Amino acid sequence: WTNYSTTGSTSSILLYVAGLFLIPRSECASFWGSDKITDNMICHKTANKNTCGGDSGGPVITGSGNSNGPPYVQIGIVSWGSSTCDAYIPKVFADVAKFRDWIDTTISKSSCPDRSSTCLKLAAQGKCKKAKVFNKCKASCACDNCRDLWSESQCLAEAAKGRCKSKKYKVKMGINCKKTCNKCRGCNDNSSQCPSLAAAGKCRKGKVLKKCQKSCSGCGFPRG
Repeated sequence: WTNYSTTGSTSSILLYVAGLFLIPRSECASFWGSDKITDNMICHKTANKNTCGGDSGGPVITGSGNSNGPPYVQIGIVSWGSSTCDAYIPKVFADVAKFRDWIDTTISKSSCPDRSSTCLKLAAQGKCKKAKVFNKCKASCACDNCRDLWSESQCLAEAAKGRCKSKKYKVKMGINCKKTCNKCRGCNDNSSQCPSLAAAGKCRKGKVLKKCQKSCSGCGFPRG
């Protein structure tokens, strides 16, 4: 989603992928200065490609199988580099391996993990009312997780085309523009017993889940 011109500020509407060649940290430090390159960083330099403004936070992926094929793993996160985005200038990434312990600890603290890659789609299809789906898709099914993944302007533009209700696009819109398309789940309890039922682990029962949406499926997300 980077800027695709070094002379302007226009971002691409397409997702681009670039092949990168990692270089020794010492080579990177000789260019940027040893005081700026730490052991928590990795660098790349290529002849005709570079990351640019808007790429920060993007993943650096490599294959861990034969001939760098699948399965793929993330080894870096785009951090900083030349403001002119020129080729041959080393680009700096955060080294994911250096933060693996922190990442694992942070993820393990989540009380609402999704345990399936299909959860966003299942939630968009309205399947969260089924206890079996809810219990493996707590983040996607959380009633307080009411947000658009795409930008507000993009969601509004797509909604204006009638795609929230379109048979072809409604699942995709339900995933990426849940708030704009009014696909958020209700977040209310219909019984004063709901907090105690949730605390007792009764939310795995479909009947309890339906009447205790707030107590059973609130993940602590800020509503937005």
